[in-house]
Amino acid sequence: MTLVAGSYEKFIWGFSLKTTGSLTLKPLFFYPSHLSTIKCVAVSGPVAVSGGADDAIKIYDLSSCSEVGSLINK
Repeated sequence: MTLVAGSYEKFIWGFSLKTTGSLTLKPLFFYPSHLSTIKCVAVSGPVAVSGGADDAIKIYDLSSCSEVGSLINK
């Protein structure tokens, strides 16, 4: 299972949670992804997206733990 969280300080974190036996939380990535507060995060399969107060949507590939691109409202 993959957990993704955003913060008011513009950072996004990704963790791998293994539930076999005992719970194990392993960090996958940590990015200062937005210019301001992250407002929402969504995950579907191997893709995660985050939206921030900077009117940008960032797209991440969870299988490679990297940012794929962004959509910006101008």
